[in-house]
This record gives sequence, structure tokens and C-alpha cells, in this order.
Amino acid sequence: MAKSWKMTAVTEKEGSEPAKDIYTDEPACLRDNVYQFQADGVFMMDEGTTRCDQAHPQTRTGTWAQSNSGTMLTATINLSTQPGVEASMEMRGTIESVSATRLVLVDKEATAGVATETRMTFTAQ
Repeated sequence: MAKSWKMTAVTEKEGSEPAKDIYTDEPACLRDNVYQFQADGVFMMDEGTTRCDQAHPQTRTGTWAQSNSGTMLTATINLSTQPGVEASMEMRGTIESVSATRLVLVDKEATAGVATETRMTFTAQ
């Protein structure tokens, strides 16, 4: 886990519908972000070469942790650049698989009785 990762695929499956690729709909400035889960619980996000907003910092930090005997991952970063304004990014899910080169997180939620499964694939950098 303690290495740099780039998200390379995201699919979303609602109810009994087939999974849809939602990664390619994301803007390029999000698809080139690099995430790092450091051994000390620090979570870093680097904006990559294409930044969404030049006024925002290139690198942001937050926290990450594993729970449920290491099977669950939660990572949070504060995105706000203005005092008193709260905005954050949370990445969470069950670790479906992790290897030296690939990490797959699966987040399952239910809203109004409809189950949604989001699968995020990261490739080591």
C-alpha cells in the first residue's frame, strides 16, 4: 500500500443494471492524479501534470486507515482552500485485491432501496 497509485478505471453498477464505465467521463485533470498511502497514515494526492484549478495546491494531504482486519480502506483529504469553507474528498471501500502493481477498492451503498457498487482500480506508479 505504501507507494504511489494512479486511478486507471472506475465502474458503477446500480441494482441489476450492467456496470458502467464512469472513469472516462472524468475530466483529464482528475484522471492524472497520483495518490500515495504513506506508512504513517498520511494520504497524499498530487494533481499530476493537468491541474483542475491552477490556484489550488499541487499536492494535498489527509489521512488514511485500514479497518475490519485490514479489509476496509478509508482515505480523506480536505479540499477547501478558503477559511471556514468545508470541502473534502473521501475514498473508501473494501480492498478486493492488492498486489505490487494493482489495487482494487469496491464501495457498496444503498440509496432508496437501490444497491450501487463502485469499483475503483489503481495502478502502481
